[in-house]
Amino acid sequence: MIEDLEVRYAALRGLTQGVAGLIRDYGRELGFDNVSMTNSWCNVQYPGSVLKHHVHPNSKVSAAFYIHADDKSSKLYLENPNSFLNFIRPDHYTESMFEFAKFNPVPGDLILFPSWIKHGSGFEANQSDHRIVISVNAS
Repeated sequence: MIEDLEVRYAALRGLTQGVAGLIRDYGRELGFDNVSMTNSWCNVQYPGSVLKHHVHPNSKVSAAFYIHADDKSSKLYLENPNSFLNFIRPDHYTESMFEFAKFNPVPGDLILFPSWIKHGSGFEANQSDHRIVISVNAS
């Protein structure tokens, strides 16, 4: 998918190599050597659609590259994998104690995350005419 865009649109030449480098560097931060892109696809959400929370099995790093998003677009929620939050509430919250990290995407955003992190649009329905994301997996 992402490779096809480079062929069709001259302005996107180098996109695959650039994203691959960022994924490789992020993979190293997570403790993985030689992480490379294995597949990519395009998601188009229309008004009223909801992206259910999910993970990407058989992958180490995932990415979301926002092609079109506006203030009516559903957000990206990444669930905190800390199971402690399911059993007891802290006396005060720190950055690592929230149940979700929420991103308000804008065109050009590239969000990298470990593939085992549950993510989606929460219970929030998309309200934009079309929210377009290129998703990537890497192992």
